[in-house]
Amino acid sequence: MADDLPDSGDVTFQSDKDYSATEITLGWKYVAQRISHQLITQSNIDIVMDQLGLMGFAISNKIDQDIIASFETATPDDGSEDNYRALGDGVTLTYKELLQGLTDSMENDAMPDAVLMSPKSLYNLLSDDDSVKALANNSVQPGQVFPMTTTFLGLRVLVSNNVSENDVFIIDSNRTGYFLEGSAVEVMDGRISQSTAQEFIAVKLYGVEVVQSKTVYRLQENTAE
Repeated sequence: MADDLPDSGDVTFQSDKDYSATEITLGWKYVAQRISHQLITQSNIDIVMDQLGLMGFAISNKIDQDIIASFETATPDDGSEDNYRALGDGVTLTYKELLQGLTDSMENDAMPDAVLMSPKSLYNLLSDDDSVKALANNSVQPGQVFPMTTTFLGLRVLVSNNVSENDVFIIDSNRTGYFLEGSAVEVMDGRISQSTAQEFIAVKLYGVEVVQSKTVYRLQENTAE
């Protein structure tokens, strides 16, 4: 937090985060597939390109899972931090609860710009009466029957199946942390020994770390306070 500079020029270091002590471990992630020679030669599609595309998706999905896991670690549900709130038994995400979460996040000196949730939480939010009213007043493109928004309460709405069904993360994505790439996706291929099958292995080196935990705020639906 900034303060007035004394006439003497003496300063007090107030940062609660020592970046020199932050270590981000890079690790290799992979996905492997084998395809028989018969399938490659007899398929009516380019089976190799199709499988390479699926392998690329699998690596991207793993990155998504690791980023979400880092958000979970940064927002413990044991009360040790003030960036988590259980909504209560049977309570799902509503316009009011999201607004309260946004407010709580800002009180942690965060500047949220995105909200990450599961498809189920998105359904709960958009089914809420107050949300319906807010969407009804939203601007839409000509010809659209229902507004297809990418923002809500000023937050970019991100949806992932990898998010736990009850978790909603409000994120200050500009200050949260780092995703370090040690390599691009690398693909190795070759014939499997003593077989007519071909192997394909895709690998990627990266690391994920949340270094400013207060820039992430978690709401948890259907959870006792």
